[in-house]
Amino acid sequence: MESKSGYQLRPVGAAALKLLEGIPEREGNPWVFPAERGNGHFVGLPKALGRLCAKAKLDGVTVHVLRHSFAATAAEMGYSELTIAGLLGHSVPGVTARYAHVPDSALVSAADRVSARIAAALDGVADGQNVVPMRIAG
Repeated sequence: MESKSGYQLRPVGAAALKLLEGIPEREGNPWVFPAERGNGHFVGLPKALGRLCAKAKLDGVTVHVLRHSFAATAAEMGYSELTIAGLLGHSVPGVTARYAHVPDSALVSAADRVSARIAAALDGVADGQNVVPMRIAG
């Protein structure tokens, strides 16, 4: 994935991969999320998310909110700031961070566990905890 600091490789949990496997491939286009026209990649996530949230009657949901929710879930599960930074692709300043490194396998495991927790919550199940349905705005 290309970000402000160049290309990055990010771990993805099994719950997310299961959804991605259901996306049909477009012949001749290597992107998981191809452009609506042409052979490039999809670039309209904020607008598409806006339309989806409007249809679901959800207010205030942005790509940033989704990233924040993922990070908050990881923190709630006890993952360290260093691990969460690695999951989000953030660089971590500081002396300790220069010496500490989260192995790729740990990031993959963390991404898998966090995405499983979020998927379970979306299905109304969360490790024996009560999941409160979201109130529909409006």
